[in-house]
Amino acid sequence: MNGLWKRMLLPVAISVLVLPAGCSDDDSSATDDGGGDVADVEAESGADGDAEADGDPDEGADTGADADGDTDADAEDDGDADAGCEPPPAPPLVPPRGQVRLTAQGEGPGVRVDGTAQFADPAALVWHTEVRREGDCRLLHYGASSCTEPCWDGVCRGGVCEPFPDYQTAGTVTLTGLGAGPATLEDMGYGVYYVWLPGFTVVGGAAVGVQATGGEFPAFSIDGRQPSPLEATFTTVDELHLANGVDTVVTWTPADFCGSRIRLQLKTTTVSHGLPPTWMIECDVPDTGTLTIPRALVEAFPATYRWEVCAGVDCPMSVLARYTRATGGAAGAEAELVVESVRMFYILHPAP
Repeated sequence: MNGLWKRMLLPVAISVLVLPAGCSDDDSSATDDGGGDVADVEAESGADGDAEADGDPDEGADTGADADGDTDADAEDDGDADAGCEPPPAPPLVPPRGQVRLTAQGEGPGVRVDGTAQFADPAALVWHTEVRREGDCRLLHYGASSCTEPCWDGVCRGGVCEPFPDYQTAGTVTLTGLGAGPATLEDMGYGVYYVWLPGFTVVGGAAVGVQATGGEFPAFSIDGRQPSPLEATFTTVDELHLANGVDTVVTWTPADFCGSRIRLQLKTTTVSHGLPPTWMIECDVPDTGTLTIPRALVEAFPATYRWEVCAGVDCPMSVLARYTRATGGAAGAEAELVVESVRMFYILHPAP
């Protein structure tokens, strides 16, 4: 098997590892596409940002005794209701060379947590092209055959064949702050690392970190914070209905600290096994409890339905993710740590 086919098949192998329980498709994101598959780690749309997670878990008020002996609340306390706390900014479109992702999928005792990492030079490919932007949301398209000449050793974007990056090793990659102790990610080859973390649950504001001893990719250490578990409201338990002619509003329970953001990715099917979704709507907003998908993007989005079995194409589920992000590493070899709590769902959208 030549290097090209190994690179094309590797995302498929990892996506099988993180397939959600009860879903029969084989390219669902967990991590991606807000979820934990390699399509996310490879920056399926370049959505993950460079806003560092808030270093203050906002666990309570500071106190201090004043001159009269009273114990007063500190006026500069960074508590949960701190109106002066600025949410992290929107992420950049191009990801850093090193990407580490910790993804908690589901709710309650059935939550699944996966750790993935990928290292590349230059940064991993951004598969989609932005077609339209409305506010905090954008319409993305992946055209696999838009190049006039065959693109066998890269990805065709905007009619240009972009070569695959060189995937790199980073030595031993270890996650810390997980409650049960450190967890080492397994080197899967071609710069991809993976670990399954049974029994771990994200705790809003709790510390989490990653260290890499270094290899082809330099050593680094990143300290971050965990997001609160995501509680979202859909049309039904696992469906979001998109209606033409109106904006679509998505709601969730806001986090109790301001260090997180929300990423929504609505996905169509793919054109071939292992490739990204052909169309996506992606929104990335502060964690305020609500986001609006503009009508114009909804009506430009293809018809979708509740596909649970696919024939000939992949059918990735859509993702709503609450995430935090921290960065580190040397100049020119930056890395990010994204920790996310995700909900996966189907889209029902009639033809415009």
